[in-house]
Amino acid sequence: RKRQILTDLRNNKEEGDYKMAELDEMCGKVSKSTSRRGCDKLRQENAEVRESWSTHLALIEDVEINIEKGIAQWEQFNNDITTHHEWFKLFEGIFRNQNLQDTANQKGAKLQEYRAKREDIVGQEKTIDDFVNNSHNLLHNSGVERLKPVITQISNRYQLLHVLSKEVVSKWQGIVEDHEAYCTRHTEMEAWLDSIQETVERANRESDIEKKMETLASISSEQDPGPLKISNFSATGERLFPDTSSHGRELLRGEIKEVRERWEAVMRRVGELHKRQDAQLQHWTSYQ
Repeated sequence: RKRQILTDLRNNKEEGDYKMAELDEMCGKVSKSTSRRGCDKLRQENAEVRESWSTHLALIEDVEINIEKGIAQWEQFNNDITTHHEWFKLFEGIFRNQNLQDTANQKGAKLQEYRAKREDIVGQEKTIDDFVNNSHNLLHNSGVERLKPVITQISNRYQLLHVLSKEVVSKWQGIVEDHEAYCTRHTEMEAWLDSIQETVERANRESDIEKKMETLASISSEQDPGPLKISNFSATGERLFPDTSSHGRELLRGEIKEVRERWEAVMRRVGELHKRQDAQLQHWTSYQ
Protein backbone atom coordinates (compact mmCIF):
# COMPACT_ATOMS: atom_id res chain seq x y z
CA ARG A 1 0.00 0.00 0.00
CA LYS A 2 2.86 2.35 0.79
CA ARG A 3 4.41 1.49 -2.55
CA GLN A 4 1.19 2.41 -4.35
CA ILE A 5 0.99 5.74 -2.54
CA LEU A 6 4.58 6.54 -3.49
CA THR A 7 3.89 5.56 -7.09
CA ASP A 8 0.96 7.98 -7.16
CA LEU A 9 3.16 10.71 -5.68
CA ARG A 10 5.89 10.05 -8.25
CA ASN A 11 3.31 10.28 -11.03
CA ASN A 12 2.58 13.80 -9.79
CA LYS A 13 6.23 14.88 -10.21
CA GLU A 14 5.77 16.07 -13.78
CA GLU A 15 2.75 18.11 -12.80
CA GLY A 16 4.64 19.49 -9.79
CA ASP A 17 7.63 20.48 -11.92
CA TYR A 18 5.25 22.20 -14.34
CA LYS A 19 3.61 24.11 -11.48
CA MET A 20 7.03 25.18 -10.17
CA ALA A 21 8.01 26.40 -13.60
CA GLU A 22 4.68 28.24 -13.88
CA LEU A 23 5.24 29.81 -10.44
CA ASP A 24 8.75 30.93 -11.48
CA GLU A 25 7.29 32.52 -14.60
CA MET A 26 4.55 34.30 -12.65
CA CYS A 27 7.07 35.49 -10.09
CA GLY A 28 9.16 37.02 -12.89
CA LYS A 29 6.15 38.80 -14.35
CA VAL A 30 4.98 40.15 -11.01
CA SER A 31 8.49 41.25 -10.12
CA LYS A 32 8.47 43.69 -13.03
CA SER A 33 5.76 45.73 -11.38
CA THR A 34 6.88 45.26 -7.80
CA SER A 35 9.23 47.25 -5.61
CA ARG A 36 12.66 45.96 -4.68
CA ARG A 37 11.45 45.03 -1.22
CA GLY A 38 8.46 43.26 -2.71
CA CYS A 39 10.69 41.40 -5.19
CA ASP A 40 12.84 40.19 -2.33
CA LYS A 41 9.69 38.95 -0.63
CA LEU A 42 8.55 37.21 -3.84
CA ARG A 43 11.94 35.54 -4.32
CA GLN A 44 11.94 34.40 -0.70
CA GLU A 45 8.45 32.91 -1.00
CA ASN A 46 9.35 31.27 -4.30
CA ALA A 47 12.55 29.81 -2.78
CA GLU A 48 10.58 28.44 0.17
CA VAL A 49 8.11 26.74 -2.17
CA ARG A 50 10.95 25.29 -4.28
CA GLU A 51 12.74 24.06 -1.19
CA SER A 52 9.51 22.48 0.04
CA TRP A 53 9.08 20.78 -3.34
CA SER A 54 12.68 19.49 -3.26
CA THR A 55 12.20 18.26 0.29
CA HIS A 56 9.02 16.49 -0.81
CA LEU A 57 10.86 14.71 -3.66
CA ALA A 58 13.78 13.79 -1.38
CA LEU A 59 11.37 12.40 1.20
CA ILE A 60 9.78 10.21 -1.48
CA GLU A 61 13.26 8.86 -2.29
CA ASP A 62 13.98 8.15 1.40
CA VAL A 63 10.66 6.46 1.99
CA GLU A 64 11.13 4.36 -1.16
CA ILE A 65 14.54 3.21 0.06
CA ASN A 66 13.08 2.27 3.44
CA ILE A 67 10.19 0.44 1.80
CA GLU A 68 12.58 -1.49 -0.44
CA LYS A 69 14.60 -2.44 2.63
CA GLY A 70 11.42 -3.54 4.38
CA ILE A 71 10.31 -5.58 1.36
CA ALA A 72 13.77 -7.16 1.19
CA GLN A 73 13.43 -8.06 4.89
CA TRP A 74 10.04 -9.64 4.25
CA GLU A 75 11.32 -11.58 1.25
CA GLN A 76 14.32 -12.77 3.27
CA PHE A 77 11.99 -13.73 6.11
CA ASN A 78 9.71 -15.73 3.81
CA ASN A 79 12.67 -17.44 2.13
CA ASP A 80 14.20 -18.27 5.52
CA ILE A 81 10.89 -19.67 6.79
CA THR A 82 10.65 -21.99 3.78
CA THR A 83 14.29 -23.07 4.14
CA HIS A 84 13.95 -23.74 7.87
CA HIS A 85 10.74 -25.73 7.47
CA GLU A 86 12.38 -27.94 4.83
CA TRP A 87 15.45 -28.37 7.04
CA PHE A 88 13.31 -29.28 10.06
CA LYS A 89 11.28 -31.74 8.01
CA LEU A 90 14.46 -33.48 6.82
CA PHE A 91 16.16 -33.79 10.21
CA GLU A 92 13.00 -34.58 12.17
CA GLY A 93 12.39 -37.43 9.73
CA ILE A 94 15.93 -38.74 10.26
CA PHE A 95 15.61 -38.87 14.05
CA ARG A 96 11.96 -39.92 14.30
CA ASN A 97 12.07 -42.69 11.69
CA GLN A 98 14.73 -44.91 13.19
CA ASN A 99 15.31 -48.06 11.15
CA LEU A 100 16.35 -51.09 13.21
CA GLN A 101 19.59 -52.78 12.17
CA ASP A 102 20.78 -56.40 11.99
CA THR A 103 24.27 -56.57 13.47
CA ALA A 104 26.55 -54.73 15.90
CA ASN A 105 28.54 -53.26 12.97
CA GLN A 106 25.39 -51.96 11.29
CA LYS A 107 24.19 -50.48 14.57
CA GLY A 108 27.59 -48.84 15.06
CA ALA A 109 27.40 -47.31 11.58
CA LYS A 110 23.91 -46.01 12.34
CA LEU A 111 25.16 -44.47 15.58
CA GLN A 112 27.92 -42.65 13.69
CA GLU A 113 25.35 -41.40 11.21
CA TYR A 114 23.17 -40.02 14.02
CA ARG A 115 26.20 -38.40 15.64
CA ALA A 116 27.11 -36.66 12.38
CA LYS A 117 23.54 -35.42 11.92
CA ARG A 118 23.47 -34.18 15.49
CA GLU A 119 26.64 -32.17 14.78
CA ASP A 120 24.79 -30.62 11.84
CA ILE A 121 21.95 -29.66 14.19
CA VAL A 122 24.34 -28.12 16.71
CA GLY A 123 26.02 -26.20 13.88
CA GLN A 124 22.62 -24.83 12.80
CA GLU A 125 22.14 -22.99 16.11
CA LYS A 126 23.74 -19.73 14.95
CA THR A 127 21.60 -19.71 11.78
CA ILE A 128 18.44 -20.11 13.88
CA ASP A 129 19.58 -17.40 16.31
CA ASP A 130 20.26 -15.01 13.42
CA PHE A 131 16.82 -15.74 12.00
CA VAL A 132 15.15 -15.06 15.35
CA ASN A 133 17.05 -11.77 15.78
CA ASN A 134 16.29 -10.60 12.23
CA SER A 135 12.64 -11.57 12.66
CA HIS A 136 12.41 -9.57 15.88
CA ASN A 137 13.81 -6.58 14.00
CA LEU A 138 11.19 -7.07 11.29
CA LEU A 139 8.51 -7.33 13.97
CA HIS A 140 9.71 -4.08 15.52
CA ASN A 141 9.83 -2.27 12.16
CA SER A 142 6.55 -3.58 10.78
CA GLY A 143 4.46 -4.00 13.91
CA VAL A 144 2.94 -7.19 12.45
CA GLU A 145 1.94 -9.18 15.54
CA ARG A 146 1.45 -12.44 13.63
CA LEU A 147 5.22 -12.73 13.44
CA LYS A 148 5.48 -13.48 17.17
CA PRO A 149 4.03 -17.04 17.08
CA VAL A 150 6.03 -17.82 13.93
CA ILE A 151 9.30 -16.77 15.58
CA THR A 152 8.42 -18.73 18.74
CA GLN A 153 7.51 -21.81 16.70
CA ILE A 154 10.84 -21.84 14.86
CA SER A 155 12.81 -21.37 18.08
CA ASN A 156 10.86 -24.07 19.96
CA ARG A 157 11.03 -26.49 17.04
CA TYR A 158 14.80 -26.17 16.94
CA GLN A 159 15.11 -26.74 20.70
CA LEU A 160 12.89 -29.85 20.48
CA LEU A 161 14.96 -31.22 17.61
CA HIS A 162 18.14 -30.49 19.58
CA VAL A 163 16.82 -32.50 22.55
CA LEU A 164 15.46 -35.30 20.30
CA SER A 165 18.80 -35.76 18.54
CA LYS A 166 20.62 -35.93 21.87
CA GLU A 167 18.19 -38.58 23.16
CA VAL A 168 18.47 -40.65 19.97
CA VAL A 169 22.28 -40.59 20.01
CA SER A 170 22.26 -41.63 23.69
CA LYS A 171 19.74 -44.40 22.96
CA TRP A 172 21.78 -45.79 20.05
CA GLN A 173 24.95 -45.59 22.11
CA GLY A 174 23.27 -47.98 24.56
CA ILE A 175 22.00 -50.20 21.74
CA VAL A 176 25.50 -50.53 20.28
CA GLU A 177 27.11 -51.19 23.66
CA ASP A 178 24.53 -53.90 24.47
CA HIS A 179 25.08 -55.66 21.14
CA GLU A 180 28.86 -55.44 21.47
CA ALA A 181 28.59 -56.91 24.99
CA TYR A 182 26.52 -59.77 23.51
CA CYS A 183 29.15 -60.36 20.80
CA THR A 184 31.87 -60.53 23.46
CA ARG A 185 29.75 -62.96 25.47
CA HIS A 186 29.09 -65.05 22.35
CA THR A 187 32.83 -65.28 21.65
CA GLU A 188 33.44 -66.35 25.25
CA MET A 189 30.73 -69.03 25.01
CA GLU A 190 32.20 -70.37 21.79
CA ALA A 191 35.65 -70.54 23.36
CA TRP A 192 34.20 -72.24 26.47
CA LEU A 193 32.42 -74.89 24.37
CA ASP A 194 35.54 -75.39 22.21
CA SER A 195 37.53 -76.02 25.39
CA ILE A 196 35.00 -78.56 26.69
CA GLN A 197 34.80 -80.33 23.34
CA GLU A 198 38.59 -80.54 23.17
CA THR A 199 38.67 -82.02 26.68
CA VAL A 200 36.00 -84.57 25.72
CA GLU A 201 37.97 -85.66 22.68
CA ARG A 202 41.11 -85.92 24.78
CA ALA A 203 39.26 -88.13 27.26
CA ASN A 204 37.98 -90.26 24.40
CA ARG A 205 41.52 -90.77 23.10
CA GLU A 206 43.00 -91.49 26.54
CA SER A 207 43.88 -95.17 27.06
CA ASP A 208 44.78 -94.89 30.72
CA ILE A 209 41.59 -95.54 32.69
CA GLU A 210 42.55 -93.42 35.69
CA LYS A 211 43.55 -90.43 33.55
CA LYS A 212 40.38 -90.81 31.54
CA MET A 213 38.35 -90.78 34.77
CA GLU A 214 40.13 -87.60 35.92
CA THR A 215 39.46 -85.90 32.60
CA LEU A 216 35.77 -86.87 32.65
CA ALA A 217 35.49 -85.63 36.22
CA SER A 218 36.84 -82.20 35.18
CA ILE A 219 34.21 -82.08 32.43
CA SER A 220 31.45 -83.16 34.80
CA SER A 221 32.25 -80.14 36.99
CA GLU A 222 30.83 -77.96 34.20
CA GLN A 223 27.47 -79.76 34.16
CA ASP A 224 25.98 -77.77 37.06
CA PRO A 225 27.04 -74.18 36.11
CA GLY A 226 26.67 -74.92 32.38
CA PRO A 227 22.86 -74.55 32.10
CA LEU A 228 23.03 -71.26 34.03
CA LYS A 229 25.69 -69.96 31.63
CA ILE A 230 23.54 -70.95 28.66
CA SER A 231 20.48 -69.33 30.25
CA ASN A 232 22.32 -66.07 30.96
CA PHE A 233 23.75 -65.99 27.45
CA SER A 234 20.27 -66.56 25.97
CA ALA A 235 18.85 -63.74 28.10
CA THR A 236 21.63 -61.40 26.93
CA GLY A 237 20.74 -62.09 23.29
CA GLU A 238 16.98 -61.87 23.81
CA ARG A 239 17.32 -58.44 25.40
CA LEU A 240 18.55 -57.21 22.02
CA PHE A 241 15.35 -58.24 20.21
CA PRO A 242 13.35 -54.98 20.68
CA ASP A 243 16.16 -52.89 19.14
CA THR A 244 17.09 -55.31 16.35
CA SER A 245 15.51 -55.82 12.92
CA SER A 246 13.52 -58.98 12.16
CA HIS A 247 16.41 -60.42 10.15
CA GLY A 248 18.83 -59.56 12.94
CA ARG A 249 16.56 -61.27 15.49
CA GLU A 250 16.65 -64.42 13.39
CA LEU A 251 20.45 -64.26 13.37
CA LEU A 252 20.48 -63.90 17.15
CA ARG A 253 18.05 -66.80 17.61
CA GLY A 254 20.23 -68.92 15.36
CA GLU A 255 23.37 -68.14 17.37
CA ILE A 256 21.64 -68.81 20.68
CA LYS A 257 20.21 -72.05 19.34
CA GLU A 258 23.60 -73.12 18.01
CA VAL A 259 25.27 -72.53 21.40
CA ARG A 260 22.51 -74.44 23.22
CA GLU A 261 22.67 -77.36 20.74
CA ARG A 262 26.47 -77.52 21.02
CA TRP A 263 26.17 -77.67 24.80
CA GLU A 264 23.56 -80.43 24.64
CA ALA A 265 25.66 -82.37 22.13
CA VAL A 266 28.73 -82.10 24.37
CA MET A 267 26.75 -83.30 27.38
CA ARG A 268 25.39 -86.24 25.38
CA ARG A 269 28.92 -87.11 24.36
CA VAL A 270 30.06 -86.90 27.99
CA GLY A 271 27.18 -89.18 29.01
CA GLU A 272 28.20 -91.72 26.38
CA LEU A 273 31.80 -91.66 27.60
CA HIS A 274 30.63 -92.10 31.18
CA LYS A 275 28.56 -95.13 30.20
CA ARG A 276 31.46 -96.60 28.25
CA GLN A 277 33.79 -95.91 31.17
CA ASP A 278 31.38 -97.53 33.62
CA ALA A 279 31.15 -100.58 31.37
CA GLN A 280 34.92 -100.78 31.15
CA LEU A 281 35.22 -100.51 34.92
CA GLN A 282 32.63 -103.23 35.34
CA HIS A 283 34.53 -105.50 32.96
CA TRP A 284 37.76 -104.75 34.80
CA THR A 285 36.14 -105.54 38.16
CA SER A 286 34.75 -108.80 36.76
CA TYR A 287 38.16 -109.64 35.32
CA GLN A 288 39.84 -108.97 38.68
